[in-house]
Amino acid sequence: MIVGTLEPKTNKDGKAYFDLNMKIPFQKEQSFYVAANDKKTGENSPDLNIFLSGNKAGAIWKKKSNKGEDYLSGSVFCLGMPNNRLGFAVFKSKDEKLKDEKGNPVNLVVISEGERKDSDSFEEHAPETVF
Repeated sequence: MIVGTLEPKTNKDGKAYFDLNMKIPFQKEQSFYVAANDKKTGENSPDLNIFLSGNKAGAIWKKKSNKGEDYLSGSVFCLGMPNNRLGFAVFKSKDEKLKDEKGNPVNLVVISEGERKDSDSFEEHAPETVF
C-alpha cells in the first residue's frame, strides 16, 4: 500500500534533506524532516534520521534488493501500530506519469499489506504502477 512520498530538498545553505509525507489509514497526515545521520558509527547505524517537530521520530537505512536495486527501509514512531512503530520502504516510482516538478521519478513510501514475515523482502511489495 502506498502511503506517501519522500521528496529531496535543499535548504538555503545548500544542505540536502528530504520531506517525508505519509498518510496512514485512520491517522492524520504527517510531514517529517529527514536528514543524513552525521553520527553514523557502523553498518547497523541508520543512514538517515527522521524528525517531527525537532524530535527524532525514526530512522532509515539504505538497502539493496535481491535484484541489486537500491531502496530505503525505515521505521517511524506511530501510535496504534504494533510496538508503536511503522515499518516502510521507499522505492522510485516506475510509473512514467508520476514525476516531480523537475521531471524526476517520485519516491514512493510503501507499507506491506497484511502480515509481514522476517523472510519477506520489501521488493516483493514494491508497486509496478500506481493508479
